Amino acid sequence: MFAQSQVQVSGRSEDDAVGNTPRVRRELAYSIGSLPGWHMGVCQKKIETHHKIIGGSRNACWEWEGLD
Repeated sequence: MFAQSQVQVSGRSEDDAVGNTPRVRRELAYSIGSLPGWHMGVCQKKIETHHKIIGGSRNACWEWEGLD
């Protein structure tokens, strides 16, 4: 890690060392902005999977009752 005086001499801050460029900020903002849509997709997939499981169990119960 740089000492504080070395950072000031080089003209770079620690943020610049990680890639604090307009492109990186833009990509990060885009990724953060797409999170709500991704979350909704995950929730929808969970609901669909739940319905498949419940539907399969109901069908199995109906078939089991029909065997009596």
